[in-house]
Amino acid sequence: MDNGLVCRWMTGQAKISPKISTYYSKPSNQEKLAHTIHQNLLPLMSDCNMAIQDIYTLFIQDDSISDAKKKNLTPLYKPASSRLLFLAKLISFGMERQFIKRNTKNQKQLAGGALSPIVLDYIMDSEVPKPCRHFIGRDKELEELYTMLEENRHVFLCGIAGIGKSELAKAYAKRYIKQYTNILYVEYTGNLHQDITDMDFIDDLPESTEQERFQRHNRFLRSLKSDTLLIIDNFNVTATQDSFLSVVLKYRYQILFTTRSNLKEYCTFQLKEIKDINTLFQ
Repeated sequence: MDNGLVCRWMTGQAKISPKISTYYSKPSNQEKLAHTIHQNLLPLMSDCNMAIQDIYTLFIQDDSISDAKKKNLTPLYKPASSRLLFLAKLISFGMERQFIKRNTKNQKQLAGGALSPIVLDYIMDSEVPKPCRHFIGRDKELEELYTMLEENRHVFLCGIAGIGKSELAKAYAKRYIKQYTNILYVEYTGNLHQDITDMDFIDDLPESTEQERFQRHNRFLRSLKSDTLLIIDNFNVTATQDSFLSVVLKYRYQILFTTRSNLKEYCTFQLKEIKDINTLFQ
């Protein structure tokens, strides 16, 4: 083996040898690959289930893969007993595809695991609502909010009812959408644990229990990186009233809360009435 060539295979800079891809195109050898992964790879991994789930997400989100191929392989992912065979067949399929040399623009970030997967097609109900089309008068606040999120990661946007907190959060998402790989939106219903459980993931199974759904959703959210923004709208409780807040604040990405509550123990942005009287009138 030429270690330099193997490295280029791993980084997407060279096409994998046809001898290898042909060997693994046979179903019997795909089963051998699944066994090899189980014996030699999984014991070295800290969270193999998360890794396989991430691969499945990439597979589902890839628009260049036909629906027929997805329909063929997806059933193998559902039962845990055939998940490694799904992985082996997917690896074999990937090796046989037309080779496209990888764009190295974000190579350092990708190699360091600094980028999140694109998740809006994977989490069905997480798209940020659009702000009011007449939204005006908050340019300074948008810039200040961006700076605060960059410096503090978690910001509570506070203010009285009707002052425009939710609209500002939506407008922020619209203005800075290109700064993030993902912007997710959750409408707070009074229980963060339940809100995460109720998120609509594309591969949720009808027979899954609430605890199973929560564990998968939470594990996935924990995997996202600093290039993701989560907006939690109308978080109108105190930290003691929702104990799961301390868990959410351990997520590695930026989180913007809108709230009427007084949460002085955290980084807060106090939203006040628009100062310019003409803009306020409009």
